[in-house]
Amino acid sequence: MLTPRSACNDANLNFCILPPRDNHEVIEQIRQLKRLEYLNTSDNALTDKNKTMRRLALGYPDSPVNLKHLDLSGNKRIRNCGLEKLTCFRNLETLIISRINI
Repeated sequence: MLTPRSACNDANLNFCILPPRDNHEVIEQIRQLKRLEYLNTSDNALTDKNKTMRRLALGYPDSPVNLKHLDLSGNKRIRNCGLEKLTCFRNLETLIISRINI
């Protein structure tokens, strides 16, 4: 479980096998990391079916607005409709979406 810290700018959660029904808890904790610039959630069970991507972006600008790098690769349940929710991250420079269903 993440411990929100305002100074945290890097979160590597790849291969954590986050179960789809619990994604919202992790996403809520990620949203507390206001200075987050790098987020790797590759190869988990993230999905847009339970609104994971919407929850990540929900409450903008209260979400991590400094996010520059987001790796969603290998989350095969994310589709185009989930990615559309990420447009609020204006500082996003790198979005890795390999091995997802778009």
